[in-house]
Amino acid sequence: EFVKPMVILIVFFITSQWAGVSAVNFYSVTLMKQTLGDSVNEYLATIIMDLIRLIASIAACVLLKRISKRILALIGGLGTFIPLFILSGYLYFTKIYDLKNTPALLAVGLTSMIAYVFFVTAGFVTLPWNLLGELLPLAKRSTGSAIASFIAYMAVFSVVKTTPEMFQNLKPEGAFLVYGGMSFLGTVFVYTCLPETRGKTLNDIEDSGPLLIVKLKQTNNDVKKDL
Repeated sequence: EFVKPMVILIVFFITSQWAGVSAVNFYSVTLMKQTLGDSVNEYLATIIMDLIRLIASIAACVLLKRISKRILALIGGLGTFIPLFILSGYLYFTKIYDLKNTPALLAVGLTSMIAYVFFVTAGFVTLPWNLLGELLPLAKRSTGSAIASFIAYMAVFSVVKTTPEMFQNLKPEGAFLVYGGMSFLGTVFVYTCLPETRGKTLNDIEDSGPLLIVKLKQTNNDVKKDL
C-alpha cells in the first residue's frame, strides 16, 4: 500500500517536470527569442506566457472540482506533448527552409507555445502535488510526501541546469522533442497506472486499478500463510 503509490507519484513527478515547464519558466525571454525569432518581441511574449500560466492555474482550481483528476491528467498530458511535437517540427522545418518570418507558420509556433504552457500548467505539472494526500496511506504519508517532494525538486533542478546545454547541443527543436517525449511517456504512464481518486476514500483508491493487483497479491499471500 506504500511502494506502489510511491512509484506512481515519483514517475509522475519526474515525467511532468521533464515536460520542460521549469525550463520555460526560468529561461522565458531567451527561449522566446530562439523559438519565435526576431519578428516577435520576446519580452511581450514572456508577459503573455505569464498571463497564460496565471489563467491556467485558475482554471486548474476550477477543473479539479468539476472533473476527475485522472481525466484532467490525461487531457493535460495530451495538451502538453502534442504542442511540443508540433513546436519541434515547426522549428525544424522553418530552420531548414528559412520560413521563420512567414506569418502563418509564426502563428503555428505561437499557438503551440501557448497551448503547451496552458495545458502543462493546468493539468500535467500541478496534479502530482494534489495526489500526495490521496494516494499515500495515512500512516506513511509524511515520509512518502517528503521523498516525493525531494525527487520532484531534484527533477526541477536537473531540468533547469541542463536547459542551456540542451538548447546549445540539441538546438531548440531537439530540446522540445525531448520534453515532448517525456510528457508522452508520462501520459501513457498515467493512462496505464494512475487510479481515479475523485469522490473515493483511501480504501476505495487502494481497491481500484493497478493498486488492486498489489493488494490482491498481499491477500493471497496472507491466505496461504493461514492455510
